[in-house]
Amino acid sequence: LLHRDFPYAPEGDYPTVLSRILYEGALVEAVMQIAGVSEQTALGYDDWQMEWLNKNEHKLWEEIVGRKYLFSSDRQLASSLISPAPFTSAVGPEVPGAAGRFIGHRIIASLLDNRAVALSELLSPSFYESSTALAESKYK
Repeated sequence: LLHRDFPYAPEGDYPTVLSRILYEGALVEAVMQIAGVSEQTALGYDDWQMEWLNKNEHKLWEEIVGRKYLFSSDRQLASSLISPAPFTSAVGPEVPGAAGRFIGHRIIASLLDNRAVALSELLSPSFYESSTALAESKYK
């Protein structure tokens, strides 16, 4: 229902990886709030995958930033970061699949720790395509 009511609808012809992971993170947050489930359940990870991501979150973020993925407009790259798979091929074979959704949610969670934002705003292109969303989140 969320995908139907709030589809990923970037306004430009060349959406960035960052906009896609922010959108995916907002979807995870919406599922958590609406269904009352944990982050792990909303992401669909088993215990090992969630433990790996928690333990390696900062290293994963540094890889994504260091490889200059955030502002890439490569749709295939975005897809490899957020799509279900045995592993996240854009980063490495040890990284659980859809790790971009995990990072996207962590950015959203950081933003929500700093200020209240309605789900409808998080799921709108004006948010996930904003040039200030990442900075406002204070995610590190």
